[in-house]
Parts: sequence; structure tokens; C-alpha cells
Amino acid sequence: MDKPINDNKWDSYFKYTFVRNPWDKVVSAYYSPNTWFDRRPNHPLLNEIPDDYGPNNIPFSLFIKKILWDKNGDPCQPHWVEQNKFIENFRNQNENWVNFIGKFESLNKDWEKVCKKIGIDEKLPYTNKNLIKQKRNYQEYYDDETIEIVRSKYKRDIELFSYTFDKN
Repeated sequence: MDKPINDNKWDSYFKYTFVRNPWDKVVSAYYSPNTWFDRRPNHPLLNEIPDDYGPNNIPFSLFIKKILWDKNGDPCQPHWVEQNKFIENFRNQNENWVNFIGKFESLNKDWEKVCKKIGIDEKLPYTNKNLIKQKRNYQEYYDDETIEIVRSKYKRDIELFSYTFDKN
């Protein structure tokens, strides 16, 4: 929000968001190597990554352990911040400021709910198609250690949005 808005006006809006399974989200981050070092342009691993760097050159476990988060635990790129930080009321952490939370895993169905609520009939455009790998099972990328790292980093998201590693 760039400008302050009075509570009555804010409360009159239908506010919604979409969230994604954190383990799947991290695999997506892995396939976005151009964002890996956005906040850390002098990261020592930059020297170890070939010019044509990408997921085929860096093991997934190294990405999780050394790249995705910095030494302070902050994500290397704002897109990978925990999702709860965007929806929890800064005045009262146990209260969400959105009226509806849809899930990436049921995007079209949940989008239809939003459209019905706000009185429109719109289809979602499919504009950000991942050409690297159309269908990937995020579970195949993880071992026990990396499962737990993501569980720890996204603990609040996992609890708040009822995600598990085994199923969406």
C-alpha cells in the first residue's frame, strides 16, 4: 500500500491472495537462477557457477543450503519471502487482512470463487509458462535434510495454509 487508506474504505474491499506449497515454491526458485543472487551480487558461489549457470549446474541441496537464504536467513530475492508476511495484519499477527486465500494448487477453481465473489467472469491468462520443465514433482528434489530446511524456513506458511510435504 503506497498511501494510507481509512479503515472503513479498506474494510469495504474484497481482498484476496494466492499461496503456494513452500516445497514446490522452492523448486520453482531453483528453476529461476537469474534471481538467485539479486540481493547478494558478490556472493562467493558466483565464481563457482559456470557462465551458463542454472539448475543443471548446481545441485538442489547446495541451492537450499547455500544460495536461497543468506547468512541472516533472509531469502536472496523478495519473491521467496514467506507468504504469511504479506497477509497477516501488522497490527494483530493472528488476524489476516485478506478475505480469501486461494492456492496455486487449485488456482483455476479458486480463481472462479474470486470471480463469483466480485461479480466478474474472467479466465486467468497463462502467460508465465515455464519452458524448462512442464510437469515436475517437487518431492523428487528433496532428501530428508532439505525437507526439514524448507519446513523450518517456511514453518508459519506450512501451519497457516495447511501444507504438508507429502501432498498439497
